[in-house]
Amino acid sequence: MFEDVFPNRNFPLDISTFAQIDTTHWLLDMNHFIGESYDSITEICIFLINSFTLPSDKALAVYIQSSGSAFLFCDAVTVTCPSAVLSLPWPDPVAGDIRRAATVR
Repeated sequence: MFEDVFPNRNFPLDISTFAQIDTTHWLLDMNHFIGESYDSITEICIFLINSFTLPSDKALAVYIQSSGSAFLFCDAVTVTCPSAVLSLPWPDPVAGDIRRAATVR
């Protein structure tokens, strides 16, 4: 379906690394991978893999959230643009868990 990489930080993370919360939403707990220095991660590369195809009117969108803040839309990939390097504009730090989410919309 999709994978992502934090440039210069890790190998590709496949969909099994994410917690699927419903049929079109997945969460990645950044505390598990990064810890409190989540805001040092400023980019993510996300891409569709293999034969996974989104309907032409859908996108795989990336949102970020720090505890106490709303989800913030970063950007999306589509069938016509199946990969992208996205900036992660983290909200001001608040103690708690840090998440990155992917959703098909």
